[in-house]
Amino acid sequence: MAVDTITTSQTWTAPAGVVSPVAVVCIGGGGGGESNNLTNGGGGGGGGAEAEADVAVVAGNGYDCTIGAGGIKDADGGITSFNTTSVIAAGGSKGLIGLGGPGGLADASTGTTKRNGGTGGNGGSLPSAGGGGGSSAGTAAAGNAGSNGSGGTGGAGGAAPTGGGAGGAGGNTDAVGVAGSAPGGGGGGAGGNTDGGAGANGRIVITYTVTAPSGPPVGSFAMLGVGK
Repeated sequence: MAVDTITTSQTWTAPAGVVSPVAVVCIGGGGGGESNNLTNGGGGGGGGAEAEADVAVVAGNGYDCTIGAGGIKDADGGITSFNTTSVIAAGGSKGLIGLGGPGGLADASTGTTKRNGGTGGNGGSLPSAGGGGGSSAGTAAAGNAGSNGSGGTGGAGGAAPTGGGAGGAGGNTDAVGVAGSAPGGGGGGAGGNTDGGAGANGRIVITYTVTAPSGPPVGSFAMLGVGK
């Protein structure tokens, strides 16, 4: 069994002898945490969705792999896809003023199995504190929500499920939000008039089997013209 982990957009070429179909898992990019608000802490960014499917491939053919970028502060995470439309995982949404961004939605993704990303935590006010970023979904569970910021203390990022990425912690009062962890964790919200953390990039994992090349039976030298 072979496993290819893809973290940058590229073309994946199916190897010689590959057994079709291959198992593909996509995770979308995490949303960025909200920034620069004087009265409320920023909301945490949502985590990327997960989508998976078995995809038919042909040895020697290339298949486009697009990795969803993590959102910078105040920006949504990008879509991750394999073979353009065969498997698609939605990115998480950016945090808002005082409100966490939604995680990437299964309903906006494509695959035989789809899971929602975690929602970002809400920002707290007076004193301000950022909400934690939501985790991405994983290979067996939906993403976990970030905690709300409160009393000047930033919320914790959502814990990573198996195969997913954790959300970044929200900033304490006047502190920046922490970036989400790959793959697809949402960024923590800013603790006031500063910057939210960036969401993490998505990822594709391809699992497949390759058959061994066939050859002549051992001892069959006459078949190769040896000894004639």
